[in-house]
Amino acid sequence: LFRSGTLSAVTSSAIVRDAARGEAADWFAYGTLAFTSGANAGLKPMEIKRYEADGTIEVFEPFHYPPQPGDAYSMIPGCRKRQADCRDKWANILNFGGFSYVPT
Repeated sequence: LFRSGTLSAVTSSAIVRDAARGEAADWFAYGTLAFTSGANAGLKPMEIKRYEADGTIEVFEPFHYPPQPGDAYSMIPGCRKRQADCRDKWANILNFGGFSYVPT
């Protein structure tokens, strides 16, 4: 499930972009991003707050060191504990433990 890539732009200390990404918006939200090259390589993976279809990635905390265009990374898709995530991302609906159909 790891997806690798290379940064094409850095917007801020918590927002980067990989223009080559093609996944749907929100696919990696609440997943993790770990750098495999550059100043952040080998450091703690960062939790992804927001992922846009154009490859924009925002993390909850700023990166340890300023990332640079060309830094390589790997990401793991996130799970927001929703039935759709369990079914569509992980093909694991049989083990979904949520309560989607509780009457109000």
